[in-house]
Amino acid sequence: MRPSFSVRLRVTEGYGGQVEEWLAACRIDLGLFNRYGRGAVRVAEAGLATLMPAHLARREYPADTFTTARVVRPVLHQKTWLAFTTQRPAGLAARTVGRLVREMAAGLA
Repeated sequence: MRPSFSVRLRVTEGYGGQVEEWLAACRIDLGLFNRYGRGAVRVAEAGLATLMPAHLARREYPADTFTTARVVRPVLHQKTWLAFTTQRPAGLAARTVGRLVREMAAGLA
């Protein structure tokens, strides 16, 4: 008979600095970071605009309400990485979630 495990996963969103603080204070076991390269802060001078991955824009902003456009110049580079807390060894649940996140990310590349 296989042992059963109970895992409670709490997902929290925050800015990079907050996530780093939470990891350092051992409030979270792992953090997923996402940053855009140089040029990502350049937005339209008039009106409202935002920069985000295309799949997120399609999901969050209905085509009948918003217009999306691909930024081709300057080229934007997105960096995503996963970090575990260094305050204690990562448990089985955290390692498993980390492995699954890496597998999912590899499938998107």
